[in-house]
Amino acid sequence: MESIHKRGVSKEHPKGHLIQLAVGFTFFLIWILDSFIFMFSTILANYISFFIRLILFLSFLIIGFFLVFRTGHLLFHKEDTSSKLIKTGIFAHTRHPLYLGVLIVYIGFILLTISMLSIVGFIIAGIIVSIGFAAIKESSYMLIDACDGECVDKSYMIKKIAEQIEGVESAHIVRLRRSGPVLQGELEIQVTCDMKIREFNKIKDKINKKIIEEFDDIEKFTITAVTVEKKT
Repeated sequence: MESIHKRGVSKEHPKGHLIQLAVGFTFFLIWILDSFIFMFSTILANYISFFIRLILFLSFLIIGFFLVFRTGHLLFHKEDTSSKLIKTGIFAHTRHPLYLGVLIVYIGFILLTISMLSIVGFIIAGIIVSIGFAAIKESSYMLIDACDGECVDKSYMIKKIAEQIEGVESAHIVRLRRSGPVLQGELEIQVTCDMKIREFNKIKDKINKKIIEEFDDIEKFTITAVTVEKKT
């Protein structure tokens, strides 16, 4: 079976194209019908110069397509991106610059004809994208593959990090799973039976902080506690 780690981000999720088609079809159907056929909500276009609308349209079009093509270049043409969570450049500001670029293009078309009804299409498109993201995220958890030797080494390091935190008696179970370019994991630590929940939460926050600082490809880490008798 092909590993998700090996496929990485170089291939788009199979539902991605369907989502994009649904979004584009919904928006442009409403925009074309309202802008050129029925003209239900384009009255504001009579008060705004076509030259101004054209400049706005072209500006948004350039910005949108820049994000789309720049993102496509980073994801699908650069080498050695399959095992890394990209956090630089455009991805330092948004996790989904490609879809943001597409939505900016839609705004450009709205401004070209000032089709107020197209805003409804834009909102519907946004909802479809949101639902798509949720479906993709949910299905990605079902496609998680076990890690290779890399995770064994990281598990050992995570165990040592946890045991250095004051209040942790020991760290035992460390499970890591790779989901695309990121890792998710679980850690079980032993704490004294008289520890308060607030103290445990502080310990958990410290462990999570150190793990994230050490490993930038760990996205989600769950920490649970097992109580032991206090050493005398």
